Amino acid sequence: RVMLYPNLAGPIAPERLLTTGDPIANPQALAQLVQKVHITDHDESAVIHWDSGNDETVNAFPLMGANDKTLAILLVGSSRQIYTELRSEIRSAALFASGAGLLLAVLLSSIAAVRVTKPVEELANAAREVAAGNLDAQVTAHTNDELGVLADAFNRMTRDLIEHRERLVQAERVAAWRELARRLAHELKNPLFPLQLTVENLMRSREQSP
Repeated sequence: RVMLYPNLAGPIAPERLLTTGDPIANPQALAQLVQKVHITDHDESAVIHWDSGNDETVNAFPLMGANDKTLAILLVGSSRQIYTELRSEIRSAALFASGAGLLLAVLLSSIAAVRVTKPVEELANAAREVAAGNLDAQVTAHTNDELGVLADAFNRMTRDLIEHRERLVQAERVAAWRELARRLAHELKNPLFPLQLTVENLMRSREQSP
């Protein structure tokens, strides 16, 4: 859009604005830009918000006369609709990417949670079995990370407990046999002692009186 404000004499009157194409429905929106160029005699630009909702970037250029006096102002406007549409598309793409990223994050976190919680639940169940007396409980090590190391340590612990239990049972058996032998020796010693005394007395009597 190309516009021309030709007469700067007197107060700013936007209705004097000449334009190509369709007339401007609200030329008053350009009054501030025209006034600024008229005062500064320099190029200026501004974003104009029309009532139709189609924003426009307007660049204003002073047209100087022979005595360096501004005779008119040339205004060139470019629609910002393409930028608005582009910004809307970028916003939609960003929202879509954010939603997809959030969904992916939830999915990955769920998978990670399952991978972490399943071995932990297996360890907890195995620990409960050991506490109940089942020392044969074992845990399958699915990974080589910290949980895998913990599972291997748990399995070694249960194997060590089984070995200690077998050693304890064997030691109890040996102790039981020793106690049995001690009692048998005691029971045998009680009748043998008076027999020994009797035999000794008989031997002494025989020596004294054959």
